[in-house]
Amino acid sequence: MKSLIKTVLCALSLLLFVSCIGAWVRQVNFGFPETITFAKEGGERVYNGNDSFSSIRVYNPEPTDNDNDFSYGYCEETGVHYEADRWLMVEFGGVLGDSFKLYVEPNTTGKPRQMKLTVDDIYEFQTIDVRQEG
Repeated sequence: MKSLIKTVLCALSLLLFVSCIGAWVRQVNFGFPETITFAKEGGERVYNGNDSFSSIRVYNPEPTDNDNDFSYGYCEETGVHYEADRWLMVEFGGVLGDSFKLYVEPNTTGKPRQMKLTVDDIYEFQTIDVRQEG
């Protein structure tokens, strides 16, 4: 009987643990747009959110075989700038800030470009598409 109770308790504990995993990290809206589009001329913009966050990740959603085409950055300190493929730069005010600034160079390739940002706090994140017309 004791082994049956132990087995049932272990099974219940495992179910509780597995059901909580999804609750640890969740997608939220920090108050930023889901998509940011720049004209081919580029420019700079400041985005203010409605909640603080601790880091920004930058990555190319479609990396190629060329290592230089895959960009990834992690900004978590005051004044960090990250240059993604030399056309997108992010300036982040630091841990528990609620804003960031994007600098986008003019697009001379003739083709649209795209990067992704993930703004996150320990257990919450928001993904933002950054696009530039070609």
